[in-house]
Amino acid sequence: MRLQPIILLAALFLTSCTPAASPQKDMEFTRVPNPFPPDVQQWAEDNKLSHHATEKVFQDKRYILVSYGKKSTGGYKIFIENVIVSDDKITVTVKHSDPAPGAIVTQALTFPQDLVWIENLDLPIEYVATGDQSSIKKE
Repeated sequence: MRLQPIILLAALFLTSCTPAASPQKDMEFTRVPNPFPPDVQQWAEDNKLSHHATEKVFQDKRYILVSYGKKSTGGYKIFIENVIVSDDKITVTVKHSDPAPGAIVTQALTFPQDLVWIENLDLPIEYVATGDQSSIKKE
């Protein structure tokens, strides 16, 4: 008995029934240098005390702000690593970095933040945390 045609047909049937994945592509974003422009400075200032991500539309741009909260020393970093758009959502990867144990750091309060803007698409944003944190709260 020849099994090859049966196996081939079964494989073709199974792959044809698998739903197609939503196409994803990297989305261009622009990092906003600090100090931030006046139109977003107060918003960033109001959002610096807690570890979270938030977004707001200003002048037809969708700003995405990530904050690491109040830190007792320097050496903490947070930044938006990439932005990926699919048919139903935007995924923002946020990288966290903490100072190494015993590292020499600035002895002052810090409020790490990162701010980017993207084209204003009407899609929900999902945040994915990487690095020294495994989650980030969306506000």
